[in-house]
Amino acid sequence: MGKKLIILSNTSSPSETALRKLPKLGFDPDLFIDAVTSGQEAAHYIKEKYGSASNDAQAKKALWITWADPVVPLAFMSICGNIQVTTNVDEADFVIVHGTDVLRSQDGIENVSLGDYMKSGDLSVIDPILEACHKRGIPMVCANPDLIVKLPGDVTAHMPGE
Repeated sequence: MGKKLIILSNTSSPSETALRKLPKLGFDPDLFIDAVTSGQEAAHYIKEKYGSASNDAQAKKALWITWADPVVPLAFMSICGNIQVTTNVDEADFVIVHGTDVLRSQDGIENVSLGDYMKSGDLSVIDPILEACHKRGIPMVCANPDLIVKLPGDVTAHMPGE
């Protein structure tokens, strides 16, 4: 019909990443002019609210709950502005909930596993971290509001919005 389309998605991926996935999903990317994702919007908010420091010494620190695979998380963080990452709740200025696998360190080497929450829904590792954040009253930005999703093979996966 010659219409151009825009994707509106609650994926934590940046818009550009969502558009690159189209061919794998069987879609012609030439039919789409853009994508708006919750990840992209969360990153814009983070940049505006927390990521405007001109140097690392002034940068806000985020406790970053994300995916173990670094590709999408690093693409997401690259559009968040000047943000430092910490695994220490006492150092954090705010929390980014982007995935459910790890509490990511600045270098990505010292990541802290959050257990098998995505598969089981077991919050025993994540709850104490979030309780400590709540006690400190630090704000949270959730880049993926899904509660649960169905994966291939009729597998239920628990997501960050839960």
